[in-house]
Amino acid sequence: MSNSAMSAGTVLPWYKEKWVWLLIGLPASSVLFSILMVTLAVRGKDTLVKDDYYKDGLAINQELAKDRTAQDYALSAQASIDEDGRIKLVLTSGIPIKKAERLNIQFIHPTLAEHDYNIALVAQDDGYHGILPSPIEGRRYIHLSDADGTWRLKGESWFPTDAKITLSPAVPTENE
Repeated sequence: MSNSAMSAGTVLPWYKEKWVWLLIGLPASSVLFSILMVTLAVRGKDTLVKDDYYKDGLAINQELAKDRTAQDYALSAQASIDEDGRIKLVLTSGIPIKKAERLNIQFIHPTLAEHDYNIALVAQDDGYHGILPSPIEGRRYIHLSDADGTWRLKGESWFPTDAKITLSPAVPTENE
């Protein structure tokens, strides 16, 4: 008898068949992948949506008023951060205003609230100064406001950067 005739008549046990493992493997891998996705979803909660989003929507006009106030004062700022995390900010105004003793600057991560920084800048002769608690990496939205929250400047930057960061009023146009 030929070798091919013997192999054609031989029946392999089920666990040695490739097709059986393929049919078992596909659903099993789907179950494992689903468990992984559920675990990631539970551990990595999304911080984009606030609990009080409705109140935030109603308060949008208050936020826009801060931007318009900054525009009325003709405010702008130039910020720089050295390799040690020291922030230096120079605030300029088109009209004379009283120099604030303290400003607040926020570095806001686009998606992860735990990577946000809120830093107080103290007035000195050559501008405002503060220190980052740890280095910043990646994209950040930057908000600068006075201690009373009457005006706000905005900017955006990728970190680390050696370039000066320009902050300006973010007043919407008529089309927005």
